[in-house]
Amino acid sequence: SFSTNSESTGRLADTTGISFVHEGSSYRTFRLDDPERKHGGQSGSVAIKAFSDQFPDEEEISRLENEHNVLKYLANRSGAGAALNQTLRSGAAAIYLDWVEGITLKEWIRTTNSEKTSDLKRIRNVLQNITYGLLDIHDAGVVHNNIRAEHIIIPPEEDSPVKFISFGSASFLAADGKSSPDARRHDLMSLGFVFYEIISGKSSRRKSHSQSLFSNNDNESKEDEGQNDESKLHISHPEVYSALVGKMPIPFMRIIMALIEANITTKRYQTASEVYQDLNHSNTFLLDSKMSTYAGQLHFSQDELYGRSDHLTAIMNVSQRMYSDRSPQVILVSGFSGTGKSALIKHASEILAKEGHYFTSGKFDQFGQAEPFSTIFDAFNGYFRTVMQSGKEIISNTKASLLRSIGSEVGVLANIFPCLYEMIGTPVTDPAQVDLPESQNRLKYLFGLMIRAIATPSQPLFLFLDDLQWADSSSLSFIKSVLT
Repeated sequence: SFSTNSESTGRLADTTGISFVHEGSSYRTFRLDDPERKHGGQSGSVAIKAFSDQFPDEEEISRLENEHNVLKYLANRSGAGAALNQTLRSGAAAIYLDWVEGITLKEWIRTTNSEKTSDLKRIRNVLQNITYGLLDIHDAGVVHNNIRAEHIIIPPEEDSPVKFISFGSASFLAADGKSSPDARRHDLMSLGFVFYEIISGKSSRRKSHSQSLFSNNDNESKEDEGQNDESKLHISHPEVYSALVGKMPIPFMRIIMALIEANITTKRYQTASEVYQDLNHSNTFLLDSKMSTYAGQLHFSQDELYGRSDHLTAIMNVSQRMYSDRSPQVILVSGFSGTGKSALIKHASEILAKEGHYFTSGKFDQFGQAEPFSTIFDAFNGYFRTVMQSGKEIISNTKASLLRSIGSEVGVLANIFPCLYEMIGTPVTDPAQVDLPESQNRLKYLFGLMIRAIATPSQPLFLFLDDLQWADSSSLSFIKSVLT
């Protein structure tokens, strides 16, 4: 139980040399300068941890006392700071701890990711030091039970030991050394999620997994200061895997997936010592600059299309049917975002271009529906720009075909497609003026004539319209008129 210590109480009441450090939902932390080391610490400063609430409940009091007792027990261990004293101030309990110099791992992750460069050797050193610190604590017969980035202190010097803090939920292993492996399981799983945060820069906590660790919100909830249930609080295994793939060597990814007990690996770690040995294995991190960081991964050429031969054949068959039937054809390519629809069309367009097709494209936008035909206009502007770069013969043939099909009304289209002015010059006669209700019908009609003029058996046109679900009604009506 907490004891009253008049000397310590007096010094705490005197705010000289005391600075506020952090406030969570249950505790406040202060730093007290102690250059003469009157409190028995070694660093010249003391951390004072006291309750935020004037009337803490029994559980909070028990956790603070437990932290003091555990740290007293770990006094000679490199993985934790030392407890110096426990005291009562105006009836409120507080504990005095030797100040641990450095920054929290959360701050370190924020700083490292903001630098936009990955120093694999530096990351490896931090991972090894964290694991060794946990190994040291477990070897002493203690499990932390609340490992997270905020509870790990990274020292200023790389060769100094990493320290764990916030031992309020810690517990002791069986004195006879016969503790169940499950006793350490919680710490090892938490270690895996901490590794994920170091690599991804994102919190592994389910309640905020979409938020970057670059957020400055360091407040802790009651749940944060108590014992956590990993299965409920952390993001899913597939989310971890998708965030890490391609960022680190495969052997290291296997370590993380084994630590969080993902189903994609059957390996399970029983001790922190096993993790430390794997991290030190030469194959885990390939630090030779001449070697690929991602050795062991499959590499796919961006110029190749994989697993889409049937789809590509279907597109080619439709192209051939267009030749034989001499009629417009339509291909609908559907699928979830990121499944390779655009890559398929790009590959097909390259093949069709070699066969004499012209290819042009436009992309509908969810917020562009208020501008009828805008995507269609963009696509054909692209077509005419391509024609203007295709040589005098093609330019001359296209010009003649347009004038033959549309005549003086080509001026209407020249106002829409600026490249046409370069091709046909300024129209000799102005197009006839029409009332607004007739304008869209007239435009559809002229568009139809234009397409018939430029899309011929000897010069086919392949029009790719992406994100058709966002098309405006006028554009859909135009597409229908072209096909019928």
